[in-house]
Amino acid sequence: MRLAALLLFAVITRAQTSDLTLMLRYPDVHGDAIVFVYAGDLWLVPAIGGDARRLTTHEGYELLPRFSPDGTTIAFTAEYEGNGDVYTIPASGGDPRRLTWHPGLDRVTGWTPDGKIVFRSKRASVVLNYDRLFTIARDGSVPAMLPLPTSKRTRTTRSRTATPASCSRCGIATRCSSSPTATA
Repeated sequence: MRLAALLLFAVITRAQTSDLTLMLRYPDVHGDAIVFVYAGDLWLVPAIGGDARRLTTHEGYELLPRFSPDGTTIAFTAEYEGNGDVYTIPASGGDPRRLTWHPGLDRVTGWTPDGKIVFRSKRASVVLNYDRLFTIARDGSVPAMLPLPTSKRTRTTRSRTATPASCSRCGIATRCSSSPTATA
């Protein structure tokens, strides 16, 4: 009985002193503002602390918010109509605006210095396990795929009928039976 009373007291005390919010996700900072996700919605708070202001209240979830380079717009991924698409919202608040309409998941990753949104998607990937990077303007124009860097090396092929290597033992430029690389 004493143990049950002690546990009940500990739980009540913890509940009264626990006013911290511990599940803040995907924070992004711009100047003196922080945007983050809590309970599936976007919230904005001053960097010095204070009360957070909810930016979105839609039933779908929002994630991956990112401030624009000038700090006036927040791009984010939201699942409002069945799949994740790229949306924007003014940093001061307002209605979210949908920018992508692809049936696959589009995840916001950031912004380019000139103000285009960067997102990743499987929409143009030959292998569906890999995402490709795309940019899209704030006005919702057609997304452009970012080129992947390629190597300057050329692929070389080795032919078994090409000029044979010299034997390491006798120096003859033919395949010799004493060579460790000779083939049967």
